Amino acid sequence: MNEIISKELAEEKDIETRTVWYEDLANEIILKAVDDYQKSLKKLSKLNMEKLKPEILKDKKVNNEIDRKIKKEDKMRKDCEKFFSSGWYGLLTDIPGESIISKVKEQVGVN
Repeated sequence: MNEIISKELAEEKDIETRTVWYEDLANEIILKAVDDYQKSLKKLSKLNMEKLKPEILKDKKVNNEIDRKIKKEDKMRKDCEKFFSSGWYGLLTDIPGESIISKVKEQVGVN
């Protein structure tokens, strides 16, 4: 009888361990996406300000390089926003993705 109870308790603990592991992994995925989103918004803001400098406007090569970087960061921004509105994101958390997007934008100072 004790063996059966011990086995059931071990299985229950195993389920709890798997649940904690899953929650930790889900949180890490979300935190990575938030970090990526925050970095891309900051880089986009900086690059757009850089592009407005008169010396940059005159230099076609530098201007093209900045445009390339802006395109790359804009893709990351869009990918993050797509993730925050995806079904996959919804499986990881109950926090609305729109809430994450608006809080990160507010934190970075982007409208």
